[in-house]
Amino acid sequence: MKKVAFFGITALTVLGFSTLMLFNACESDPCKDVVCLNGGTCEDGTCDCAPGYEGDDCGVRSADKYVGTWSAVEVCTSGNYAYVATIGASSTEANKILITNFGGFGASVVVVGTVDVNSLTIPGQAFGNVSVSGNGTLSADGLTINISYTANDGTTSDVCSATYTKQ
Repeated sequence: MKKVAFFGITALTVLGFSTLMLFNACESDPCKDVVCLNGGTCEDGTCDCAPGYEGDDCGVRSADKYVGTWSAVEVCTSGNYAYVATIGASSTEANKILITNFGGFGASVVVVGTVDVNSLTIPGQAFGNVSVSGNGTLSADGLTINISYTANDGTTSDVCSATYTKQ
């Protein structure tokens, strides 16, 4: 009878220890209840957003912060200029913006920029005989963009620093 009791206690002890180990060995999934939108993926409980999106759940288009009418003041090697530009979000790519009247070159000039949260890249592109490229940053309050760019017409280069202020 003592052997049966000993084996019963031993079996219960092994079962209890195994159960304890099983529950302690399981880690909860930090991404279990996290929903990441717009192609974002969860990493350790936090959304890693696809290009062009930001926010806790990747639900905000970065380009939307840039949309609006902007007053621009430029200091260039060729002189100082002031003009109004309009920025719209691309309808096809979440991280692209369209800057109309970029550089004060006219309403028919639309330059494409790539945004990544608060930074802006203007990849090399041409309109007419002028090519432009540059980069910039959006202020933390979303009301100012500082852009540095170079415009080249094939014979001369004009280096400019522009400050865009949201109207």
